[in-house]
Amino acid sequence: MKKYVLYYRVSPKKQSRLTRGLDAQKIAAHRFVEYNGGAVVAEYTEIETRPNKRLRPVLREAAGRAKSAGATLLIARLDRMARNVAFTSALMETGVEFVCCDNQHANHLTLHLLAATAQAEGQMIRDRIKAANAEMKAKGIPLGSARPEHWKGREHKRGWKKACKVAAARRAERTREIYSFLMPRIKQMREEGRTMQQIADALNAEGHRTTHGKPFGEVSIHRLIDRYLSKELLGNNKWKMAGAK
Repeated sequence: MKKYVLYYRVSPKKQSRLTRGLDAQKIAAHRFVEYNGGAVVAEYTEIETRPNKRLRPVLREAAGRAKSAGATLLIARLDRMARNVAFTSALMETGVEFVCCDNQHANHLTLHLLAATAQAEGQMIRDRIKAANAEMKAKGIPLGSARPEHWKGREHKRGWKKACKVAAARRAERTREIYSFLMPRIKQMREEGRTMQQIADALNAEGHRTTHGKPFGEVSIHRLIDRYLSKELLGNNKWKMAGAK
């Protein structure tokens, strides 16, 4: 009985579309296994995100499992594998046997051609979208979050990213003001040759605390010098958790 490792890939743009697309791929893959009298060893689902869009970490994991189990990697749809010639070639070179439900008789040459076609098609789609957006901007048509209907029903979220940045800047400024009177003292002790821990002990003995109300330590002193004083005061060695000299 032939063994299969099933691989699916979906886009997370809309939950309803994700579920329907995934269900369709699962039905096609299981029908293929049943028709060929095989057995499923494992199933892998990859949700496409920007960081792993080209790397396909789940696909690589599925290929490794198929190779170790002596199974065939079954990909529900060829266009779900990759629209990239280099990636398809690299997968072939691993020696993993794989087959696509929608084109099970394709050989290595055919797959190279299909991958090249898919890659070219993807680039043409991106070029058309960029050209269309540029034309709409030239006509003064608002795009993205600038569209009036974009925030309909979720007006309370509008501008939250900007608000978060402003709040972060305010917190940083407040922290700078709180520590401003300590920095000349820290600089003086550092120039005298004291270690980070010795500076922290001195500040703690004087009753000073961090903005979180905790005693100073080597890490907190190192960060204060790094942020608000000259980096030359940190010394030549990089920070080590065991201690800074």
